[in-house]
Amino acid sequence: MNIGQSAFTSCNVAVMGVEVRVDSNLGWLPEQRMFGMWETSLDLDLSTSVTLVRTSDSPRWKLAKAGLRVEVGSSRVTRVSNPYFSAALFAAEIHRQQTGVFQLHAAGLNLPGGAVLLTGGSGAGKTITALRLCAEETVAYAGADRCQIGLREGKLALLGHWRNTRLRSSSALMLAHREAIRRRWSQDVLDWLGTVESGWDAKRTVSINDLGLAPLVDAAPISAIYDLRVLPPGSPLAVKPMLPRDAVYALAASLGDLTSGFLMVLDDDGRPLMPAFHDAFPGPSDQRTALAAAAHRIPRFRLRGGPDEVCRYLIARHGA
Repeated sequence: MNIGQSAFTSCNVAVMGVEVRVDSNLGWLPEQRMFGMWETSLDLDLSTSVTLVRTSDSPRWKLAKAGLRVEVGSSRVTRVSNPYFSAALFAAEIHRQQTGVFQLHAAGLNLPGGAVLLTGGSGAGKTITALRLCAEETVAYAGADRCQIGLREGKLALLGHWRNTRLRSSSALMLAHREAIRRRWSQDVLDWLGTVESGWDAKRTVSINDLGLAPLVDAAPISAIYDLRVLPPGSPLAVKPMLPRDAVYALAASLGDLTSGFLMVLDDDGRPLMPAFHDAFPGPSDQRTALAAAAHRIPRFRLRGGPDEVCRYLIARHGA
């Protein structure tokens, strides 16, 4: 379906604590439910705008004080291949960064002995470790796969929590075998697990209330950063300090999900709707430099081992 030059329509969506006004003449607008994974406890009182417009030129974007303008060009736009989702996320994230709030591809937990970050690539075991540790009454949840960080009194800190998380059925089924965890989950989550076909890794956005997690309400200074890799059950524990330089590199990589760019958005014919974003803005870049300097002062370790071994170590080291 080709969409010609049509009238502009508008809507407001809340994205990561930022009110985003979307104006578009592409034919469709985003729905609030699409941003469920980006609901945060932070009350940022921020607003910005996104304008999506068809032009006869090549696709491009421009960020100004008024907000983000995305020109789609002549590419074929459908309800599925529409750049509004990435554009709204990008505009909200850059606006947050300018105030010193960043999101990180890491699990964030506040234990009695100090807050910790668990970094690592997809499949490293961040989510399953975070949810297991949150079965402890004294552990507060900031995020299982992404968390929000910033500087507080010159120290790197976890900031609030995400209200929802993305749960894989494979991880959930492993966790559900532990009674201390299972009894916290809502009947809705348990019913969903009962419908998942064996061998099929389904995903679902779940409220942390339905998982019985105690949320981090305010800010918590980070006492240690772990580059995590959970190995098969029974694997021995290995903990190795990282050089400060390596810690900064790893933090920069974890910041890369939303802060350094988005994948190019293509239409159904493989033509670009929107070129890839690249963050080259002075405000966020300065903030990121300050984050890296603060991370340089935090102890960082490579943590490897079976799931029981990893959780016992973190509780022993930070649970006092």
